[in-house]
Amino acid sequence: MQSAEPTARIDIARPWLVLVPLVLAVLAHLPAFWSGLVWDDHILVDDQLPRIESLVDVLQPPAAVPNWSDTYYRPLVTLSFLLDLSGGGEAATALAHATNLLLHVLATWLVWLLARRVLGDDAREAALVAAALFAVHPLHVESVNWICARTDVLSTLFVVAAGLAALGWRDRRSTASLVAAALFVLLALGAKEVGVVAALLLPALLWLAPRPAAAPAFDGRAMALGAVALLLPLTLYAWARQATATGIGDPLDLGPLLTLVALGRSTAWYLLKIALPWPMQHLAGWGDLPSLIGSGLILLATAAAGYAAIQRWRRQRDGVPLLGLLWFLLALAPALWVAISFGTRAPVAERYAYLPSVGAALLAGWAWARLADAWLRAALLAGIAAFTAGAFAWGLTWSEESRLWAATAERAPGNVFAWHSLARAHRAAGRSVEARAAYLRGLDADADSSERAKVMYGLAELDLAAGDRDGARSWMRRSRSENPQFLRAGYGLDLLTVLTVGSDRDAASFAARAGAIRGLRNALIESPDFHEARVALAQALHAEALALDATGRHAEALATWRQAIGSLDDLEARMKGEALTAFLAGAEPGLERDVPAYRARIWAAAGAPGPRRGETQQP
Repeated sequence: MQSAEPTARIDIARPWLVLVPLVLAVLAHLPAFWSGLVWDDHILVDDQLPRIESLVDVLQPPAAVPNWSDTYYRPLVTLSFLLDLSGGGEAATALAHATNLLLHVLATWLVWLLARRVLGDDAREAALVAAALFAVHPLHVESVNWICARTDVLSTLFVVAAGLAALGWRDRRSTASLVAAALFVLLALGAKEVGVVAALLLPALLWLAPRPAAAPAFDGRAMALGAVALLLPLTLYAWARQATATGIGDPLDLGPLLTLVALGRSTAWYLLKIALPWPMQHLAGWGDLPSLIGSGLILLATAAAGYAAIQRWRRQRDGVPLLGLLWFLLALAPALWVAISFGTRAPVAERYAYLPSVGAALLAGWAWARLADAWLRAALLAGIAAFTAGAFAWGLTWSEESRLWAATAERAPGNVFAWHSLARAHRAAGRSVEARAAYLRGLDADADSSERAKVMYGLAELDLAAGDRDGARSWMRRSRSENPQFLRAGYGLDLLTVLTVGSDRDAASFAARAGAIRGLRNALIESPDFHEARVALAQALHAEALALDATGRHAEALATWRQAIGSLDDLEARMKGEALTAFLAGAEPGLERDVPAYRARIWAAAGAPGPRRGETQQP
């Protein structure tokens, strides 16, 4: 390796060259422009955003928002979702994807500014390399192409902005820069919990980033002022989480040794993936992490690199290698907490590498500028090209639901959740044959009883859609037997009873309907946001009222019709307008899809019961 200045340099005097990494960011993630909703995007658009009706709801999410984690407090990203997606439809989806890509381009620009500041004015070429690597890294596809993962991009953007502002305050004692840094930290926290690592990243940046010769001394008073400015947004954020009863998750009961092993293997996975991201994998499980020996070797090599970086800092006062390594490892802390606190389906995720990759980009830029080795530079340029192609290809996979889950199931054939999700994607696209095949593959995969019960219920839904009620009933019974706590299996059997018995008037039919009504009400007590159950309950009550009216029990019929109307009223109070229509469009066959029209039918029946034909008074 040489320590001399590189012999071949790009003319970086042209300011337009900064467009290179920005254009690369767009090209690498171009599939985002034609991507649809995938995975949790559907929950976000159909179930969650319709419940957020005001700024107060953004700051304090209502208790009735379905699938809303009690460990999330992300008002800023929730507000951004409302601005993009509240209108619904393809145009809103396209706008949301465009917003994600724009935020990534802005983050790339800020990484370029940070690299220029940290690497020095004589290394502008290296700053372009650092920004380009950040722009096209395939691990960022999940964060950019998946709407729900905007949290990582937005939080990283503000953390880097806070770092730049903090350096401006350190080097110029600009009060405005210090205030901006504190504000950016608060915004990063409002986007995602990972913003809390700013409490570690900013001190490391202020300590290790090179300081201009004319910069004022960093005395105790300045350190105290900086600490106060950093603690204020952290304190406000902690208060907001406490006021909204937001938790942080609890460590799994792994024991000290297994916890260390889990942390070590997870850290090794991220270290390996940042350098060699292939094969790209959604929902990586424990079996996809490096082995214990492999993890030990990766961590040992990282420790050696850290020791060398410390020595370089001590001897040459070059803190960039240590800064890059510390940034990567410190920014991983929230991801490692996830690995030991939130179950085992996906202990690691590509999107969690977004903020840590800023440190890796700084290291790459430093290597380009300081090592000046022709082979190393060729490797970095080849890496940029390969990463761009890899990100584009992975973005194509992320652009369509069934393509994403097919790739996931192919890479993890034992993951029943992947097969279940693939089957649901096929069903949404009208491919029932492919959906059945995916469900059956899911039954062959290793799974616990809860996952198997869901797969069996999916097969029941297919049979019900095909008109095979006996087959549907068989699968629903198997589902309930597999997991008696699975509410949907019992609900499905109750719905089948309602559809089969209809408004028949014999004693057995009355008994069967009564059992179904009782079961549906119990399901709603267990899960008040079980929207299909409210529709099914209204159908059961309507059928019961028709049977009561036909047997001359008109007062009971009228009271039962009122209960049916009440069930629909309650449903529309919980989920309104287009959101309700979209939700029911994907619900089980046999459910009424048009709630207002169905209510009108019930009103009409209730307004003319039995012998009181001349009566027009509605209940």
